[in-house]
Formats: sequence, C-alpha cells, structure tokens
Amino acid sequence: MSSTSRVETSLTPAPVYTLKAQIPVLQGSSDARVTNFNDEMSLLTQEEIAKFKDNASEVRVPTGSTGSSYEQQYTLLSPPGNLISLQFQIKIYIYQTSRPRVHTRTVNYDLETGKDVTIDQLFLAGSDYLTRISNYCVTQLKGRPIDFASYFNGAQPNLQNYGNWNITPEGFQITFAEGQVAATQQQVVVPYAELQAVIDPHGPLAGFLSK
Repeated sequence: MSSTSRVETSLTPAPVYTLKAQIPVLQGSSDARVTNFNDEMSLLTQEEIAKFKDNASEVRVPTGSTGSSYEQQYTLLSPPGNLISLQFQIKIYIYQTSRPRVHTRTVNYDLETGKDVTIDQLFLAGSDYLTRISNYCVTQLKGRPIDFASYFNGAQPNLQNYGNWNITPEGFQITFAEGQVAATQQQVVVPYAELQAVIDPHGPLAGFLSK
C-alpha cells in the first residue's frame, strides 16, 4: 500500500481554504478487488472534502487570511494479510470557529472478497457481542479522568455507538468521537481474549481465536 496526496489552496473566490489529504492506494494490479478499494478510498475523500467546502463557503474571510483548513491522514492498523483496517483522522478548521475539530472514519476491507467487512460478520449470529464490547469499554472509560459519567450513553451497546472500529494485532479497537464519551476523542482496545466466546470461528477474526 502506498499513498497519494491531494493538495489545494483557494484564496478567491470563496471559499478560502487550504487542503491536504493523504489517500491510500493499492498498486501493481488491475484486479477488480484492488480497483474497488482504490475507488472507495477516493470516494471517501471526495465526500469529506465536499462537506468541508460546503461549510467553509458559509463564512466570510478577510483578504490576506488563509481561511479554513482541511487535513486528512490515515493509519494502517491491521496485521499483514487480506484484511485491510484503516483509520482516517480528519482535522478541520472553519474560519472564526474556536478550534479545529477532529473526526475519525474507519474502513475495514477484505481484499480476498473485494468488499467491506461489517461488524456483524465478525461475531456469531445472535450473540451478545455488543454487550461484551460495551462492558469492557465502560470499565476502561470509567477509569479515565474524562468525566465519563456525563457521557455514559455514548458507550451503551448499540451499533451507532460502535460504528468506528478497527482490527489490530492487539485487539478490537473502538474509536469514540469528540463529545461521545468525553469532550475529547477516546479509543479503547478490547483484547480478543475478552471476545473469544462470541467471535465467529469462520469469520474474519478467526485467526485471533485461542488455539
């Protein structure tokens, strides 16, 4: 996997902004599964940039100011293999707002099937996997100095709360957005040992089951 960069500067007409986006790309093959991945990464970036430009166009920027800014980076979190688990960190500043905002998007792609992996494909059908994940996350978050009690609902076991996840060698990583379980973004890695009873032995996490 390599990266391409999209860099833009717009000083006039509105919106006024600077933009830099790092985009993952697979090279060396014309296989449809590779092409699908590259197209998906490009579309994700286009969607995020379009939302940013819409917001940036709503503010008036004085002459000489660099205005708003967009910065996108990604990290490959998965171990070597057909599963590609990426975390995008997108930092956006809209002119005259108090501070930049950071949000995360995750992509979990199976190169063998050429499709995204959904969370329900990882665990046994009918299992209480969300409850197990939530219980572990709640315990970890309660031990942090983040005033978690004020944000308790953001870690309850529903799919909306656990939409940003990654497959890492250390465990199943959950990323909570700013304002979801704390004022700042939080991450919790759930060890696979905590999920042994609910991991589908024929699913993408089968390699993390204890022998």
